[in-house]
Amino acid sequence: MQKWEYLRLTVDYRGENEVYYAVSSGIATLNRDDKKNSKDLQNYIENLGSEGWELVNVYQDSQLCEICHFKRQIE
Repeated sequence: MQKWEYLRLTVDYRGENEVYYAVSSGIATLNRDDKKNSKDLQNYIENLGSEGWELVNVYQDSQLCEICHFKRQIE
């Protein structure tokens, strides 16, 4: 039987292309003290993919907040 682990990425935006804050399973990944943009977020998500994480769902909590769910198989 396949076993999975899950990761939840919450992203708060300040504007259309500026990421205010991102939390990955309770750990800050893009800090609000550092000005980040959508390219930084894209790079982070691409790194998750290279680590075997698969995006399975995106939920828009509000106009400036998205919640992304990822999974990867446990070997």
